[in-house]
Amino acid sequence: MCRLVYSAEAWRLLHGIVSLYKPAGMPMSVLIKGLNYSLVRDLNMMERLVEPQYLLGSSSSPAGLDISRRYFPSSQSQLIQNKMVVNLPIKELSESKHKPEPELETEPEYYEEKFTSIDRNNQLDEDCFASEDKELEEKEEKKEMVDYSSHFRLLGPAYNVEDFKFKPVNFLQPIASGVCVIGINNSTHTAVNIRNANPLVTYEIQAELGSATSTGFTDGKTVAKATWTHLKNRRWTIDQILSNIQASHQKSAWASTNVLIDSQEAYELAAKGPVRPNLLTDTLIYSIRCIEWKPPHFCLSIQCIGDRDHKFLLDLISEIGIRMKTHAHTTGIRCAQVGIFTAEDSLLPSQCDLASVINHIGQTKKIVRSKKPFIRRSNFISFNDVYSLNKHEAGDGSQVKSPKDRLQVLIKDIYN
Repeated sequence: MCRLVYSAEAWRLLHGIVSLYKPAGMPMSVLIKGLNYSLVRDLNMMERLVEPQYLLGSSSSPAGLDISRRYFPSSQSQLIQNKMVVNLPIKELSESKHKPEPELETEPEYYEEKFTSIDRNNQLDEDCFASEDKELEEKEEKKEMVDYSSHFRLLGPAYNVEDFKFKPVNFLQPIASGVCVIGINNSTHTAVNIRNANPLVTYEIQAELGSATSTGFTDGKTVAKATWTHLKNRRWTIDQILSNIQASHQKSAWASTNVLIDSQEAYELAAKGPVRPNLLTDTLIYSIRCIEWKPPHFCLSIQCIGDRDHKFLLDLISEIGIRMKTHAHTTGIRCAQVGIFTAEDSLLPSQCDLASVINHIGQTKKIVRSKKPFIRRSNFISFNDVYSLNKHEAGDGSQVKSPKDRLQVLIKDIYN
């Protein structure tokens, strides 16, 4: 395990995917802002590597600055400890040593005074000591200088909240809790690719029988009531309803691929995983089952794609209640998994410090590189179906030439 000292080294590691666990009642914007402020605070508390300004005294540039002669980078705390006194580069000192001294037409006056004082009194007086101290101070001033351009009061904080970029993969409403996958800085494009790949999202929905609300959630106004006692010992009723719902959604997913179910193409497509349509217009359910049945309370586990505002899930619970000859409303929504990111591996809002986030990014990078969730698997189309479709559309013997025309014809058949 390496130890990070400077904030610039930590900044280079803040590019990746993080998985956070959002509590219910908290908007995603508040969660992202909390992560942002926490990272900025920890970065500004670390040691800062600064570079003082350019050296003065060059006649080549119009401003009198020589950009080829710069100070060595040093830590800000060390500069403050040395009272902002910086040493000149070795290159600058070597140039000054080999620089020829200008020839003086006449000797300075203090040389004459010094020699006369020695000849008269045969000893060094106080004026001679003072002149030597001045010469030593001038030599020291040539080797170091005071520079306040790197002082923290002048530079201000090294990082601001505007320096970070965030891009969420999934969206959770304030009423829901669970996994939120977010891309940071240079990994925002990876987050967009994962979102476009339509990952499977697993929800655990808590519901209650006997009443219906105006919003479908427990915070809405009650609009209808019905008895539920006839469902006490009849769990098979809800299992049968859920099986019918899952079968209808799977049929819709296969219909969008335009592949015959009893063909070799369908077998190879199913072997790769759940069929995901390229043109997603509504939420599709791939798995739905009841994991807890304690009337009037029950819990469903749903795997779906395309859900954004949870409106579909709330309406689904109301529909299930009507099919069971009663009413039902949702009491809680929890996102348990988003693609390859699970709730067990997510960070809590209280764990969003710099060290935990950097370690978490390193773990998620290994998972993303191995499983590659951003690769979007395209659903292929049978060549026999395309040939028959072209023959059917072009009755005069001509065929559809461009793939765009073929796709448009297939979409018309799917939706008609």
